[in-house]
Amino acid sequence: MINFLVSGDKIGNWLLQGLPNDELSKQNGIIIEKSKRFPLIIDPQNQARTWLERMFRSEAADCSGKWITDLLDKRLRQYISDAISGGTPFILENIENEIDPFMDPILDKM
Repeated sequence: MINFLVSGDKIGNWLLQGLPNDELSKQNGIIIEKSKRFPLIIDPQNQARTWLERMFRSEAADCSGKWITDLLDKRLRQYISDAISGGTPFILENIENEIDPFMDPILDKM
């Protein structure tokens, strides 16, 4: 199924960028690649974060703001706004049980 959904070259690039070489990681890579909505990643070992950071580094370099942050960052709203308007990747880390209500309109549109 994996080879049907993505090419071997794409998987090879993922592996070079740090994706672990196991079936579950490849399936998760497909979800991230093919999903129309934002992916929610639970990543206690930071493997996905490392891979995403390498994979989207060039795209994120084009954005004016920070692209990896957490809910405690004072400029979070500005960073999210920049990412949405610029169509650049954005990683929000260390989310616990609740998210600030200012994000509800953003999440509702996803």
